[in-house]
Amino acid sequence: MVSVAGGRRGKAQLHGERAAGVSAGFLHALAGVLRRMGEDATAFLAALGLTADAPDDTYVDGARVDAVLERIAARRADRVFGLSLARAAAPRPLGLLGHVMWLSETLGEALERAVQLSTVTSQRMLVELERRRHEVVVRQRAADGVHRGVILTEFTFAAFVLRARAATDGRFQLGCAQFRHAGRTSASHHEIFGAPVLFDAGRDALVFSPRMLTLPLANADRHTASELHSLAQGRIAQVRGDGVLARLEAAIRRRVAGRVTLSELCEELGHSERTLRRELQRRGTSFRALRDRARLRYVEAALARGRPMKAIAAELGFAEPSVLSRAYKRWTGAARHARR
Repeated sequence: MVSVAGGRRGKAQLHGERAAGVSAGFLHALAGVLRRMGEDATAFLAALGLTADAPDDTYVDGARVDAVLERIAARRADRVFGLSLARAAAPRPLGLLGHVMWLSETLGEALERAVQLSTVTSQRMLVELERRRHEVVVRQRAADGVHRGVILTEFTFAAFVLRARAATDGRFQLGCAQFRHAGRTSASHHEIFGAPVLFDAGRDALVFSPRMLTLPLANADRHTASELHSLAQGRIAQVRGDGVLARLEAAIRRRVAGRVTLSELCEELGHSERTLRRELQRRGTSFRALRDRARLRYVEAALARGRPMKAIAAELGFAEPSVLSRAYKRWTGAARHARR
């Protein structure tokens, strides 16, 4: 659910899915940055299990992404690889979210969009924007129980600062940068952030004056930004729908041996029956189809363990093994002899 709270001291926050994934769309764009740095972009994607034509709304485990980037950094002997990536990425917006942000009219609007749309890039990070009377705080916060590597954490803030400075003709000024991880301030940190950089700070945050939010952006294009914003929202809805169906299928599997109804599962999952039926219809499936698929898997697994058909039928609530055999034939198109 996306919830944005306004107000002078309000906080805007995006609640992403719990899966700790990074989108293929972002990783494709990052591969382009690596190519400009002399790295093998195809090998980078292959190490993540991706191809150049992988759909942008595919998500790769974040820990895997961190590990691949750390190997590249180690081979290059680059202790501030996140900052090096940010420098290479700075000349152009990165991915769909980058284009939506930097075509906005003001820096404040760009940040609001980052808050609303960050799951286009990653499902493991929450972006928070807190407006106070004398300062603005932009935070990166990992979803519950999720670890995020140093490289992408520093890259995200460094890329934002460099783009903000370029998009405002150098008028953007940072108050300070704060990182949860341990580290030492390097010449690259000083050059990019142009402000104090604190490590072991207890949070990942950028702090600056509220005046910065009103700065106009050089490449503002309201119409294009609005169209891309809608496209990004559609992708988020797709991901959220996938998550809902995954939870529904998991709930069906847990209760496959009982007589469960959609309304009962809706109550368990905290969704209205109307919402789930609409999502199922949009995906061209139904509750019955998901339940039958779960039952088929249950039967196949039970038969593989040597369970008799009569016992399986009883466990699934079928009156007779013959009824289950007919259902199995309907599910698979192939009759299975009852095992007694």
